[in-house]
Amino acid sequence: MSSSANQLPMTVAERLSHPAYQDAVPPTARIAVIDIGSNSVRLVIYGKNGAYPAPLFDERSNCRLGAGLDETGMLASDRIAVALETLTRFAAIIRAMKVDSCYPVATAAVRRAGNGDEFRRPAEIILGQSIQVLSQQEEAAYVSRG
Repeated sequence: MSSSANQLPMTVAERLSHPAYQDAVPPTARIAVIDIGSNSVRLVIYGKNGAYPAPLFDERSNCRLGAGLDETGMLASDRIAVALETLTRFAAIIRAMKVDSCYPVATAAVRRAGNGDEFRRPAEIILGQSIQVLSQQEEAAYVSRG
């Protein structure tokens, strides 16, 4: 499958189940996706388990990272602390479950906040990798895909 300007990149689930990627992904691979949203932070860990990915772990924590953002334009420090505590726990779960690849993404709250980097930088240190902050268009496209 070739990418074109009008196509969105494949999701992790699509990549794991696409025939072109079957040999590239070990049969026992574990993939984690972390969705850092305005209301919740969610971790889903998938196992390849044959041709299709299957969720092995799914947890959501209502951190309310975007609480007050519309009024202040900033992330509240107490909400940042709660979200970072959640990510610390999720990072431990990822290590314990021997995840091969992790895909952390952040949405509107981090993108819109004037102090989004006050969350993103320590979060990236906790996770040991960068967080992709989705554009409004990317976020809408992923939401429409479910």
